[in-house]
Amino acid sequence: MTRFGWIAGSLGVIALAAFGAHAVSSDAIQPEWAGVGIFGVVMATLGIWLDRASVGQYARSRGARYSLSAVATVLIGAGVAVALNVLAVRYDKRWDITASGKHALSEQTLKVLGELDRDVAVHAFFPPAGADSIQFKDLVEGFEAASSRVTIDFHDPLAEPLVAREFEVTSAYGTVVLVAGEDRQRLESRFDEEALTNALIRLTSGVEHVVCFTTGHEELDPDDDQTTAGLGLAVLKLEGQNYRVEKLSLLREGTVPERCAMVVIADPQVDWLAPEKELLAEYVVGGGSAILLLEPARVPGLAADLARYNVAVGDDIVLEQNPYLQQLGGDASYIVVEKGGFDFHDITNPIKGGVLLRIVRSVGIVDASMSGLRAMELMRTSPQAWAESDYLSAGGMEPNPGVDRLGPVPMAVVVEVDDPSVIPVGQTVLGNASTAPLGGPVDAVLGDTPVAAPVPPEVTRAAGGRLVVFGDAEFAGNELLDQSSNADLFLNTIAWLAGEDDQVSIRPNPSAGGSFTMTLVQGLLVFVMSLIIAPGLAVMGAIGTWRQRRAR
Repeated sequence: MTRFGWIAGSLGVIALAAFGAHAVSSDAIQPEWAGVGIFGVVMATLGIWLDRASVGQYARSRGARYSLSAVATVLIGAGVAVALNVLAVRYDKRWDITASGKHALSEQTLKVLGELDRDVAVHAFFPPAGADSIQFKDLVEGFEAASSRVTIDFHDPLAEPLVAREFEVTSAYGTVVLVAGEDRQRLESRFDEEALTNALIRLTSGVEHVVCFTTGHEELDPDDDQTTAGLGLAVLKLEGQNYRVEKLSLLREGTVPERCAMVVIADPQVDWLAPEKELLAEYVVGGGSAILLLEPARVPGLAADLARYNVAVGDDIVLEQNPYLQQLGGDASYIVVEKGGFDFHDITNPIKGGVLLRIVRSVGIVDASMSGLRAMELMRTSPQAWAESDYLSAGGMEPNPGVDRLGPVPMAVVVEVDDPSVIPVGQTVLGNASTAPLGGPVDAVLGDTPVAAPVPPEVTRAAGGRLVVFGDAEFAGNELLDQSSNADLFLNTIAWLAGEDDQVSIRPNPSAGGSFTMTLVQGLLVFVMSLIIAPGLAVMGAIGTWRQRRAR
């Protein structure tokens, strides 16, 4: 009878374990599984009754008391785990403890999600169990948790061909479609946070800002994303958001077109003609925005002309003596600006890291007390730096008090125009860059082609113009853009000039490491090993130990 009791009890425990697993993993208990549960109860009871003598003897032993205490401990632990799981489901909160912040949404993403004014449905079409699907699912869970206006639906394009046809999905490698009312945005190659956030910006902004890069003075090429001297990588980031980039020749246009939300003057190597400076002034006093990236020893005429906006651009090179702020492997012309070197401004407030610049000229304020123009020095060096004015000398460079500007040296200035009447705007002619009084047209010669000097109408003045001048252009170039927070500094400046406050922030870092993605097979192996095999071995060992002790 004892042998039959052991067999019946074992069958009952197995049946009850299987029933419990089904009850936990299923929304409703199927009739056949209810039968398995009843069978388990009956067999377990029968096993206890058939072996009642041994059970009674064991119940009075010291081992039974120890076992009862262990079971109680396990039940208490299980109860605590269940309670924590219920609380976690009800009060969902995600923490990212990785050093790179890989699994936390960026500040820009949170700002964009927080300012959504309409519902956005995200339809994700991925083959089942693909790596992109797993990564994207983990990403969008954070989007859903951060905003109730975002809903996510996953579709298998093979299992749901009608839905795939409705959204015109033809790719076998994954497609994400964002829908807000009648507007749609698609992702078909990149599915990371930066791509998804940019799609949300384009979907909900309603405005496409045109960024006009000046040409004709050997400026950095916005179409060049291959060489170290281009600006193409920065332009690609701009185009990923609600910006469109165009090239602008002021001489050909004769004005800054109304479509230009701002003008970018990126490291001109040939000096500007006087009429071009006046066209820029007309644009700024009319409420326009501009950003100038000026390398040392170039365009002295344009640099000097910025004094009309209360900006003093130095003819010098900034050098850093602080060893803690010198770039590893670089000389004193590499400038690292940390948090303490930024002034309090919307452009720089979100930046938490440093900015790396190379071969910089000083950019400061002419008259801090000037009214009508709110000028602020955006970032400065350490006190150990100086602006070397005799940078063409063959000898060693040392700070010369009274001649060189000593640190902290300003390297960028931001200007807001409250009273445009304080900015002088006059009529100039081409050719000899002389200034002529306002009046009739003046013919001039540029090369061999006769050109009529532009005769602007009465200058329209409006408050709200913005100007940002940097003494460096390389920080936004292809070579240094991804260093430290360089991209954030440049893109924040563009967003501030465009009035896009939700884009003045810290952007997603797609290069941050620390992720680990499993396929479906790998996930199943981890599940089986951790939740079935390892606990099963432990239970079998415990049963074997109990049987050995009982047999003694």
